[in-house]
Amino acid sequence: MATRGMVDALDRAHKALRPGGLLIDVRPSGRHVPRLERDGRVVARVVARDLGRYRSADAAVRGPVAAGSLRPVQAGRFWFRHSFPDRAALLAWLAQRDDWAIDPHAVPAGTRTLRRAVEFAHYRRT
Repeated sequence: MATRGMVDALDRAHKALRPGGLLIDVRPSGRHVPRLERDGRVVARVVARDLGRYRSADAAVRGPVAAGSLRPVQAGRFWFRHSFPDRAALLAWLAQRDDWAIDPHAVPAGTRTLRRAVEFAHYRRT
C-alpha cells in the first residue's frame, strides 16, 4: 500500500472510531532490519533502502496521540517468518521491494526464509 494510502486509512479509522473504541495498529517495522535465515540461523541481513513509508505511518499515529484523541494502551513487536519454496522465490520477492535491498550473491544457497519484525500498538479513542 502506498504511503498516502496507509495514512488515509489511519485517518478514516480514527474518524470512524467511537469514544472508548480501540484502534489496533499492526504493520511491518522499519526499525528492525529483516533477516534471512537458513535452518533457524541468521545468514544475512537485508539493507534498508527507503524507510519513508514507515516514517510517514509513525508520524500519522503520533498526530492523534499528541492531540489527545488517541491514548496508547499497549505496544510491542513480534518476529514473523516468511517461508518461500526456494532461494529463487525469496530473491524474486525481495527484488520487487522498494524499501529493502540485498545483493543476491550475499544470500547463501539453501536460504528460503525471511524473518521480519512486525510492530503492533493498541490505542483507545478518547
